[in-house]
Amino acid sequence: MANNNAVSSGVFGGLADLVNSPNRQSESAYANNSLTAGLNYNDKQYASEVSARITRKDWQDYQRTFIPVHGEFKQAVMSDDLINQQVARIEDNVNATYDRTQKGAEMKMQRMGLSDVDTGRSDLSKALSVAHGENAARQHGEERKQQMIAGANISPQSARAN
Repeated sequence: MANNNAVSSGVFGGLADLVNSPNRQSESAYANNSLTAGLNYNDKQYASEVSARITRKDWQDYQRTFIPVHGEFKQAVMSDDLINQQVARIEDNVNATYDRTQKGAEMKMQRMGLSDVDTGRSDLSKALSVAHGENAARQHGEERKQQMIAGANISPQSARAN
């Protein structure tokens, strides 16, 4: 579980910076009076012209703010970096879990006055758990790539869960 913030701050953290930047706030379609400049409010087309200007400004804002983030997200999903980071963490997580379980079992046996009986199966079980975890992470990464190619709605949250 080491370095859990690497993905959120590196790849997807830029979205919050873009959305909350003071420059973006001042460029909002609703922040200035340029929407009605040059229009006669008695004209029958006044409402549609203002609506069109709002739509154009919103689209420009979307392109400037979110298209670069979508590109970063696509690049992160299509590369193997996220998969490799998760695979690197799996062995440490499995070892830590087995160590905690072993320690808990030893303490319970000591409270009952029993000695440790090692059947030698824990090492095999641990190795199988590591292999299964790594394979599942790789399979999930490949499925996510296929979903992105097919146009599925993949959120940054699901990428962090990988």
